[in-house]
Amino acid sequence: MGDDVDSKESRAALEQQRDEVRVAAVDVIDATEAVLRGRRTNPSGRYLSCQSGGIDYVKNVRYSYSARVDAGLTPPERPFVGWIAPRIDEAGFGVEALPEERGASVLRATRDDLTVTVTERASAGDFVLLRIEGPCVDIAKDDSDYWLTYDDNEPL
Repeated sequence: MGDDVDSKESRAALEQQRDEVRVAAVDVIDATEAVLRGRRTNPSGRYLSCQSGGIDYVKNVRYSYSARVDAGLTPPERPFVGWIAPRIDEAGFGVEALPEERGASVLRATRDDLTVTVTERASAGDFVLLRIEGPCVDIAKDDSDYWLTYDDNEPL
């Protein structure tokens, strides 16, 4: 890891991952908006560190896209994740409901190397948080700053 990683190969893998995550994000966010009869807020994508290599670099990163979807005026009954799961399944993801934890209902789904997480905390309000991400990819030591400061403001 780090010094023995081909920068061009990891860059190509991470750029492809970004494209795949963003395509999946459209499917997941659109399906969630339809179920909740709502709209997305705060959508954003970026590369996140998976594992530190020391004080000044990371060993690997992944692309992650997140959004909040606010429920409309007539949302379905809670839990929202129960209504969202079939729509994500229709998009080709294998869906797994996780046990409620600290008042949050969580749904996890996978397709190939991508993971979707839907989190609903009823006490916080009528919305869900979505995260779609790819797997960790080893990067060259000198590429840490590039990936962690990558400005991804291109809309979906």
